[in-house]
Amino acid sequence: MGLGILNDPNAVAESQYAGVDLSALKHGKGRNSHIVLVPQPSDDPNDPLNWPRWKKHLTYGVLMYGTVLCGALGPLVAGAQVEMAQIFGVSLQAMSRALGTALVATLGIATLVWAPLATKYGKRPVYLLSTVFMLVGTIVASEAKTYGVLLAVCEFLCGSTINDIYFVHERGWPIAIFTIALLNGINVTPPISGQVFAHLGWRWCWRIFYIATILLLVLQVFFLPETTYNRRRIAPASKPTDEKLSDLDKPELDQLESGSSHMHKQKKSFVQEMSLYSGPFDKDRSFFQLAFEPVAALLSPAVLYAVCTYGLYITFLVVIATGSAQVYVGVYSFGAVGVGNTYLAPLVADFLAAALVGPLTDYLARRLSAANGGIFEPEFRLPVMLAFLICSGAGFIGFGLSIRNHLSYWAPIIFAGVLNFGITIGCHGVIAYVVECHRHSSDAALGAVIFGKNALSAIFTSFTNIWLAKGIDMAFIEMGVLCIGTSLFTIPMWIYGKRVRSLIARKLHIERAAATVVDS
Repeated sequence: MGLGILNDPNAVAESQYAGVDLSALKHGKGRNSHIVLVPQPSDDPNDPLNWPRWKKHLTYGVLMYGTVLCGALGPLVAGAQVEMAQIFGVSLQAMSRALGTALVATLGIATLVWAPLATKYGKRPVYLLSTVFMLVGTIVASEAKTYGVLLAVCEFLCGSTINDIYFVHERGWPIAIFTIALLNGINVTPPISGQVFAHLGWRWCWRIFYIATILLLVLQVFFLPETTYNRRRIAPASKPTDEKLSDLDKPELDQLESGSSHMHKQKKSFVQEMSLYSGPFDKDRSFFQLAFEPVAALLSPAVLYAVCTYGLYITFLVVIATGSAQVYVGVYSFGAVGVGNTYLAPLVADFLAAALVGPLTDYLARRLSAANGGIFEPEFRLPVMLAFLICSGAGFIGFGLSIRNHLSYWAPIIFAGVLNFGITIGCHGVIAYVVECHRHSSDAALGAVIFGKNALSAIFTSFTNIWLAKGIDMAFIEMGVLCIGTSLFTIPMWIYGKRVRSLIARKLHIERAAATVVDS
């Protein structure tokens, strides 16, 4: 393959639709009428891919509100750590572990539970149950009388349903919105919680949060239908060639021979769609087999790349959130309100980055696919990592140097905006790449990424305050160097990504190696 991507010498990965008449496949509508829809939707009106756009967007909007709350939970009382440590009679390091390390460690363990449950029984009951757990946890935290009770708070796993409801050519902006929801859940919280803490006390930070969680639960009950759907991977188009028969699994052969298994179904009523349970969806594998899939997915080079990049970037945002008390209180003598207000620059930067990166990655994917003979490769999502390398490196190193040289507090605030601009772009590129590489096993792949990310976060946040105490300026410079170093992993992924994806698919059966045909 051209454009610097090495071809896979194994013919299995050469083309997803070899032997299939492309004109018989379903295409997009309007200005996207030249694009072959991937995945191919069924004829079932209940197929989430066939939902009207308003319904897709409403469903996704509820999920993004939940994602914001997930991001907000970590730094919810970050600006009040010093005062809370005094109230509970513990060290600042112990309070940081309670609000940071324990939280991400719990999330990492929860991933191994929620991911297989969602695969086997559907996403809707998992969303509802995990929101209930989060609600109970925050209520307990708001009334905590001892330090130990705070360790019981847990964050729920909000898995991605992008693959369920959006086609490949539509996924740029949903992934961008997911990124900004997660990051701005982190960045928008301190300015608000700082004001709440200053005027109402830290308990009201938790109380307002659980009121927001109650609203989330109501929205999920009435506006979040099940998005899991058992579909065939290739729509009925034409009989495959004899050489291709060995590359298709039994369900695909059945589909090609007998046509769509979802024709002539009746559209579900609103009450049916909002039933608490629509499963099971995976009857062949046990819970423990599914729980092992995210662990097995860690062997995927795409997943490992995401853990080392996305995982590290989000971890550093958690480090900044949990360490902001030491940085701005110790160096610039800020109070809780001042610490919270420092997040306004990152908030604006995240919105700017998200507004740019979604359309940019889609544009690059289309242009590179056209230059590649109409064949889309997941690696076409990676060029935006160059912007991440520049912005994150400059932002973290500039942040550290501004503290070392005792510059105005505006300097670290501006550099924080620059590094957040870069991180938003970088996270988008990495998550988009994983989603494209593991279209048929995105739950396991993203579960593995989240598990790895939270393992990194648990390690780093356990010594965040000690790390910063040894030299705040040097700690941030080191973060910048690590961001630059890990972003360079993009180069071998671009060159060898297709080959290793095929190897993993053939040897470990994590994902079926195939390219996506884009009719240009």
